[in-house]
Amino acid sequence: MVEWSSPSDMTDGELRRAAARHEAILASAQDPIVTIDVRGMIHSVSKAMHRVLGYQPDELIGQNISMLMPDPHRSQHDSYLENYRRTGQTNILGRTREFHAMRKNGSLVPVEISVSRVDMPDGEEPLFIGIIHDISERKQTEKEFAVLQELTLAIADSADLDDALVALLEKICDLTGWDYGEAWLPDAADEKMHIGPCWHRGGEMLESFHLASRSLVFERGQGLIGGVLADGQPRWLTNLERTNLGSFVRIAEARAAGLKSCFAIPVLSAGETALVLAFFTSRPRERDDHLLNVVSIAASRLGAMIERRRAEHAKSESERKFREMLTKVQLIAVMLDQQGAVTFCNDYLLALTGYERDEVTGRNWFEMFLPEKEQSNVLKLFQDGLRRERIEPHYENHIRTRDGRQRLIAWSNSIMHDAQGKPVGATALGVDITDQRKAERVLRDRHEHMESLVQERTRELEQTHELMRHSERLISIGTLAAGLGHDMNNALMPMRCRIDAIDAKRDPQSIDEHLRTFRRSMEYLQQLTDALHLLALDPNDPDASTETTDPAAWWECVSPLLARAAKSHAHFDARLAENLPPVAVAPHRLTQAALNLIVNAGDAVDEHYGMIRLRITCPNDRRYVHITVSDNGCGMTDEVKRYALDPFFTTKTRGMGTGLGLPLVHSMTRAAGGTMKIVSTPGKGTSITIAIPIAATQADDATEQLPDRPTACVAVHDVRIASMIEMMLSSGGVNVRHISEATTADPCSLLVVDAGDVDLYCQSGSHNGVHRLVLGGIERTDEENLTTIIDDPTDFDLLRQGIGEAIDRLTSA
Repeated sequence: MVEWSSPSDMTDGELRRAAARHEAILASAQDPIVTIDVRGMIHSVSKAMHRVLGYQPDELIGQNISMLMPDPHRSQHDSYLENYRRTGQTNILGRTREFHAMRKNGSLVPVEISVSRVDMPDGEEPLFIGIIHDISERKQTEKEFAVLQELTLAIADSADLDDALVALLEKICDLTGWDYGEAWLPDAADEKMHIGPCWHRGGEMLESFHLASRSLVFERGQGLIGGVLADGQPRWLTNLERTNLGSFVRIAEARAAGLKSCFAIPVLSAGETALVLAFFTSRPRERDDHLLNVVSIAASRLGAMIERRRAEHAKSESERKFREMLTKVQLIAVMLDQQGAVTFCNDYLLALTGYERDEVTGRNWFEMFLPEKEQSNVLKLFQDGLRRERIEPHYENHIRTRDGRQRLIAWSNSIMHDAQGKPVGATALGVDITDQRKAERVLRDRHEHMESLVQERTRELEQTHELMRHSERLISIGTLAAGLGHDMNNALMPMRCRIDAIDAKRDPQSIDEHLRTFRRSMEYLQQLTDALHLLALDPNDPDASTETTDPAAWWECVSPLLARAAKSHAHFDARLAENLPPVAVAPHRLTQAALNLIVNAGDAVDEHYGMIRLRITCPNDRRYVHITVSDNGCGMTDEVKRYALDPFFTTKTRGMGTGLGLPLVHSMTRAAGGTMKIVSTPGKGTSITIAIPIAATQADDATEQLPDRPTACVAVHDVRIASMIEMMLSSGGVNVRHISEATTADPCSLLVVDAGDVDLYCQSGSHNGVHRLVLGGIERTDEENLTTIIDDPTDFDLLRQGIGEAIDRLTSA
């Protein structure tokens, strides 16, 4: 109770000051202050009333205080005051009571009211001062706390996540006034949302909405649900009746169910959206951040449950897979305690041994399954391993089956520990390797048998290889066979002619000249037989001839034979450098190698324009002698070059080659310590060079031509005719040299040339003014009568007659 001083006791100034203080107090008060009389009429109102209830002070002064009260207090308030005036009793004075006050807009707000009585002087009726405190925020907090408490209890009482979700959805809808709630769960990739548990208040429309939602899957960023998954933020749609909600996928279904508003919130677990909760109501509702916050906090309790559920699921799945693996895998799985008793075994062990599980569990492993001769050793390994806490990781031993058979098992072992880390037994996984060992024995026996067969086949192949090498030599010899008989006839022909001449003339003075002709022919035949002798020797026999070869002497011996090895359609050109040192290879081996190279070149060149060149040189360092055979034939591709030195590889028609020619040349070269190089271009030809080391001592002899004998240069494309001409000229006492060796200072005495090449060679100064033997019909144009013409060089009589005339001219000049 408050007592005021009587105004009659106050001066005017004091009254004004008191009124000013009263106005200042009302203006500065944070809570509304209102003064009423005993009839409930309002005398004064503070400005804070506008903030709390929306009224200006002048709108309330003179009005009944009941206008701020909702029913039933509004209609009963006057009776409360009447009772107080009559009895002087009330239960509101001096106490703080909670009520709901009515705002100007008709809404209610929870408030606390404290009412005090003020006795007025001079017997005036008392006044009542009420202080109104807005407690809406406190009530909201209390409500939220109560909701959180109920939601937390609902989650805690749930057996699993699905039950927790249903309980949470129901509680949220009940406590907040929403009609429908649903949970959406992401797939394993967190890219799609599938519907989970749902709750609604019942009714066909809500059930239809639920059934329509069950068939939907939301992609990340799609619709309300996918949008929350994408950004992890809550979303609120105030009015689903709007027509511009293109991002809301279920707009038609929601309208059909009479739903007006909805919101969705994410539930996070380990920083990721673990699920999305969505709620719908049939009344439009503005966005309520307090509600979003409460539901988010309550739902966050699910995050830990989801994380725990995932962990339990992963553990359960791991255990399931492990049990399934132990059950289905073709491995023995067994666990033993410290005494060696079986605490676990899988089905595979039982199937392998023929026992039942109850027969095995609890039995001593070593006594039941191990053969007597192995029991002590394996048991000692087990006991020592437990004592040292380091068991043998891999071991093999036999086990017994029910029927007494033994199976060999390869074990992988490990120690089992309890929660304190103490060893309590051992686990082992075993592989039945009985059949594997049998198969290994069979394979080993077969391997040994195959080894013996391979050795036998290798010996047969070596014999076959040797026959093939002989075949290669025979092919080379066969290439020469047709021409050698003709060459020998050509060598014998002058001898027959001379014999005929001696028989006809009976002139003793001419017998010496005839004998010289005989001698030259015999020497040529001797060259052929010596070359054939070298060719007949086995190239694999190192003792068949001398260990070194003088290239000049060797070439003089084998040149007729090797020239004959070139095909008849190819022009063969051979040149040797002067003063070549001896090489470290046997003559018969070098002959076979050169023959193979020349035969291959002859097979490669064209039938009309073939050219084969042989060059023997010695570089300045005089470490090797290079023997090069080149041709202008078809050449080799890169693939052919890659396999050219492989035995039995050939590009020739079957039956025309064995594929051993180049490999034999390569083998000879390597055996001599030399190298072999192949340079080839498809369409342009091939050049093969073998580099043979020189011998320890060098030959000092040099082949010199007789200075008093005339010289002839033969430039004829037909190799057979050229060889016959060279033989006839040599038999007639004429030195034959290559056309390139003739110079202006040292010209040749006779030029033997094809008719088509006369102008080509005669334009050179080194061949002007020399005798010419021309093969093929041409007109005689020289005034000095230096040309002899053989119209048909294939006619042996014409050829012999023409060469005889040319020799007579040289000897008479």
